[in-house]
Amino acid sequence: MKDSGTMKETGTMKDSGTMEDSGTMKDSGTMEDSGTMKDSGTMKDTRTMKDGGTMEDSGTMEDSGTMKSRQWNHGGQWNHGGQWNHEGQWNHEGHWNHEGQWNHGGQWNHECFSCICLSQVVFLGDHKQLRPITNNKLVGNLGMSTSLFERYCTMQSELVIMLVTQYRMHEEICQFPSEAYYENRLITAVMPPKSVLLIDKKPKTIVFGHINGTEINLVVSTKKGNQNSKANVAEQEKVVEIAESLVKKAKVEQESIVILSPYNSQVWGIKNLLQKKKLSRILVSTISKSQGSEWRYVILSTVRSLPTEEIQKDAGREWRSKHVGFVGDPNQINVGITRAKEGLCIIGNQELLECSPAWMKLLKYYNAKNSVTTAERISVAAK
Repeated sequence: MKDSGTMKETGTMKDSGTMEDSGTMKDSGTMEDSGTMKDSGTMKDTRTMKDGGTMEDSGTMEDSGTMKSRQWNHGGQWNHGGQWNHEGQWNHEGHWNHEGQWNHGGQWNHECFSCICLSQVVFLGDHKQLRPITNNKLVGNLGMSTSLFERYCTMQSELVIMLVTQYRMHEEICQFPSEAYYENRLITAVMPPKSVLLIDKKPKTIVFGHINGTEINLVVSTKKGNQNSKANVAEQEKVVEIAESLVKKAKVEQESIVILSPYNSQVWGIKNLLQKKKLSRILVSTISKSQGSEWRYVILSTVRSLPTEEIQKDAGREWRSKHVGFVGDPNQINVGITRAKEGLCIIGNQELLECSPAWMKLLKYYNAKNSVTTAERISVAAK
């Protein structure tokens, strides 16, 4: 090897960018070795890879981004005619089958990891909480809103180990999510202090306060651009009032309180009110950002509201989608109500939320515990 950059041993590599060794690669972008790859983006290869180390490929990959006929099977080959187009979408019959492939229905099945050479794969998580967000209709139709973790839990339940002992929530907070989401299997191994929330001066660990506020539509600026959002001023004022009472009457640290809402507009409105009252150390967040966290007291504003005369109790899915929306998502509800350690207070329009099957179940449980009231009857015990 010389300073000139030339190396010779079977083949030659020169400063000019030329390498010769059975085949040739030149600056022009051409590689020839049984198959050819040129600047045009075309790769043709008749080489074979089998179990013994040979790769077979009769397919072509072009600048358009289309991959044809390349097959992957257990022998190390790309299987069955699937194509990626130039927009990055999976076309044609490009579904994996149970041999490590995408199924025709757009779903992963229980053997989808067979193409990975691992002896064991361990998943950790909770598929009863937030699911993947799919903003693309095609992706949603392919079933991507259901995670791989959830597919395994539902399709191979015999392999699932559930950790049933929880050390966060008061038992009264834990009982509903245990029944609604976890087959009544959760065991509470902690006894937090008594809640300071009151209904008509009676202590309550869980509270739902009905308020018939006015829902307003707003456009908010986010990192992803302008987005439609919703707010409810009556709910903003009520949740701030309860939070202020927790701090000033019950002497709860601001950092031990969170106010949650599904909508960014509601979050910002509540933050502004707290700043005016010099309570800016109280965290205000969307439900989706709160997953994995915990606080002594959680106040939840659901936002959605309609006048009583416009509410359709026997409404269908389309009506609920329009007027309740993702607020009725069971997974999001589960996240919101399982952040609290000592006390949970939910503020919303009871009449409207009862149109949602998930909220109806919660409200039925809270009613049985005498924990549903009007918002003005909720107060906080002084210390």
